[in-house]
Amino acid sequence: MMLLALLLAFSALLPAAPWPSVSPAKVGWSQAKLDEARRSSGAGGPGAVFATVDGKALVAWGDVDQPRNVRSIRKSVVSALIGQEIARGKLSLQATLADLGITERTPLTEMEGKATIADLLTSRSGVFLPAAYELPSNSASRPARGTYSPGTVFHYGNWGFNVLGVIFEKTSGEDLYQAFETRLATPLGMQDFRRPRDTRLRKEDVSLHPAHLFRLSPRDLARFVHLYLNEGRWGTHQVLPASWVAESTRPHVQVPRNPNGAHYGYLWWIYPQSERNPSLAFAVQGAGGAIGVAIPKLRLVFVFTQEAPDDRTNLAKLEAGRGWQLLQRITTAAPPRF
Repeated sequence: MMLLALLLAFSALLPAAPWPSVSPAKVGWSQAKLDEARRSSGAGGPGAVFATVDGKALVAWGDVDQPRNVRSIRKSVVSALIGQEIARGKLSLQATLADLGITERTPLTEMEGKATIADLLTSRSGVFLPAAYELPSNSASRPARGTYSPGTVFHYGNWGFNVLGVIFEKTSGEDLYQAFETRLATPLGMQDFRRPRDTRLRKEDVSLHPAHLFRLSPRDLARFVHLYLNEGRWGTHQVLPASWVAESTRPHVQVPRNPNGAHYGYLWWIYPQSERNPSLAFAVQGAGGAIGVAIPKLRLVFVFTQEAPDDRTNLAKLEAGRGWQLLQRITTAAPPRF
């Protein structure tokens, strides 16, 4: 263990290797259509686009090395860390809030205490309480407390997501940000992430449980998404169990009233084949339009971020669909065999 700690500490001092690049023409992609997509990316405000094919940089437009608050994408990061704890035998998907000693300012009811880790990961905890760093739209749609039992109804609320971060720290005995750096950022060779600069623990009086916020650059976020595209492997290292990646990116619940027919996995969004998605895609998403998408059929990772206000009430003013529109334009450049 001492040797491993020393190796990790030493590797953190080394410069991260940049993404290798590839000529679009050499892998069958249309340069003309990518150029057309790039011209369209300049409309509608500032943004950055980074895309890879088979682990090589295909396009890099804008300030792809600039870390930004990725908001709800943080939840997928916590899911990865939870998966590692489950693989280590320190946590079970069936462990309940009561088992783990989770409480709240207003004590949880017996029914709420039966919510499992699996319920939290699929946003079906049945716990409808105020949470730190929650959008007004989420709190407005929150059902009345006690309306539904755990595991029955999808509700996208921050309470369960925030509690997963607390559970990770309680189970692992590690600071979540330190764990992200040593378990994910360093092994994946993230170039721009710096702790504590790019982390912020958001505490609010409405809840005992804080939100773990992250800033990530597009090219670093692409590494995280590529890890899932590559079934948990980075180079020769199995960073996440392949079984955890498969479970995280398969549909567990259909998201109600979603115009794009989205499903939800373990804190990942799953999109079936449609006009917008040329093949099954899975994604991380954050308020303000940030997305990271993997399309296995194309071996494509696509990341889009844009400047977003810190004031959460103004996030709706941004073009949330702009990144998806750019992705659609980029996929038209894919080789004809796809």
